[in-house]
Amino acid sequence: MLQEQILRTLDERDGVDQRKLSYVANLNESSISRFLNGYEEINFESALRIVKFLYPEQERVIMATYIPTQKSKNARHALEYCVMSQL
Repeated sequence: MLQEQILRTLDERDGVDQRKLSYVANLNESSISRFLNGYEEINFESALRIVKFLYPEQERVIMATYIPTQKSKNARHALEYCVMSQL
């Protein structure tokens, strides 16, 4: 899961914390916390911003795994991303 991967990365990297992720994702810290703890989904664009920030070289692989887990509210944006990324 993306949340677990992000949590491991936060433990490993100095200077990257939930506050930084909230800035990158353009969300408040409580939304990031609820997302990372599995209580809330975030919008597709925010997830993509986080992945691009933390894993720029692995973006396509991570997003290809993340997209099928999304609910319908993110489906349109996920589909557009797939088309643009040729996934």
